[in-house]
Amino acid sequence: MNANSKVELHPDAALIDRLGGPTNVARSLGYDLPRGVQRVQNWKYRGIPPYTRLARQDVFGPAPGLVHRAANDAESEMGHAA
Repeated sequence: MNANSKVELHPDAALIDRLGGPTNVARSLGYDLPRGVQRVQNWKYRGIPPYTRLARQDVFGPAPGLVHRAANDAESEMGHAA
């Protein structure tokens, strides 16, 4: 990697920051410190692992795909109820 190249953040980085940063997220997930903090910090570049995102909706909220699917399901139910 070139010393002048810049590594871009994954879109999940904004969510991690909104939740209070890597330390707060690691604590919320019950990860041991300091390794858990480094693990979550890595997600800012690689993204939150899909299994973790789905399994820990209590921390991250609904996964984006699930929100979209739930909205479509609700619209379908409303259309069938008529």
